[in-house]
Amino acid sequence: MLLDRSSISPPRGPTSEQLGRRCSGTASLLFMLAVLPVLFVALSLGVEVMNFMGLRAQLRRAADMQLIEALRQKSPGELLVSRLTDEGRLLSGHLEDISVHSSLSDSTGVVALEARYKAALSSFIENLCGRPTRAIPLRVVSKARRQHAGTMIVVDRRVLSFEPECGNAHLQALGRFTDRLVEGLGGSAADISVFITPGDADLVEPVSEARLDEGPRCRPARDGSLFDVAAIKGTLGGAEGPLDIGYAILDNALEKIFTQDFESRLIVFLVSKARYEAGDSSFLFSLLRSAVEASRLPIHALTIVLDDSQGFDNRIADQGYLGSSFREVSVSTSELEGARLVAAISRGMRDAIVVEE
Repeated sequence: MLLDRSSISPPRGPTSEQLGRRCSGTASLLFMLAVLPVLFVALSLGVEVMNFMGLRAQLRRAADMQLIEALRQKSPGELLVSRLTDEGRLLSGHLEDISVHSSLSDSTGVVALEARYKAALSSFIENLCGRPTRAIPLRVVSKARRQHAGTMIVVDRRVLSFEPECGNAHLQALGRFTDRLVEGLGGSAADISVFITPGDADLVEPVSEARLDEGPRCRPARDGSLFDVAAIKGTLGGAEGPLDIGYAILDNALEKIFTQDFESRLIVFLVSKARYEAGDSSFLFSLLRSAVEASRLPIHALTIVLDDSQGFDNRIADQGYLGSSFREVSVSTSELEGARLVAAISRGMRDAIVVEE
């Protein structure tokens, strides 16, 4: 049987549309193969930058913490340098040539860390290309200072009619505590003022520095003590009420600490349980709160009540009002003579350290 030639179709090749689709797919594949390495490098570089910035932030926090601790403990600069160098080595294995420099004084400090950061991807690419590996310079600087603090201490020297004016155990305990607190705060006479109430001339009277003082003392002020409040003579209770004493303390506080260029202010009021129950602390706190509201300046006020009966209910008044705090605590004579309370108050003032940007 003969086949009809017209029934035989010649083989057909791909159409132009099919060829176009194949070329487009090939181009897309080539484009993806070309772009993927670029995207990989870009993403890797992004990760490297994030790692670098994160490490820098960690080192800055470490520098801040080590500097604050050095100022708080009054550590030597060599110890600060050693600690921060160790921190830098522990934080990352990509740092090399770490060097730390510091400058410390009693109230201010600066520490700077310099190093070279080796990025893993950059190092790999440079090694692959046969080029020497380069490192990114890294530097962090931390500055901190101790806040300029002003402290006012008021000691109530009134004794009961049957108690001695000199050699009174409670009054001497208050005086010794005050002397140790002044020493613990480590301030100068310009930053710490001590008052007694009642005074000989005024209801609230300043105690001068020991070498200048001719006030009501049972003995001459001893050498080496800034105020020697332990030598202050007691006095029989007067007719002045809590409101009078509160206003007298406030008047002196306005002059000594509110109007001065202090960043932190502390008033410590030392009283007997009898004077506390009379309302001396309550009236004083009320007046101080009004002063804080008017001046918009925060203050920390602490009333320490000497009470060996331990029948006093510790109270905490307003805290956090414009950054202020008002507290009342009861202590026995043995607690007052101990080191914990002095250390706690002193540390609270000394630790007022701020980091500068």
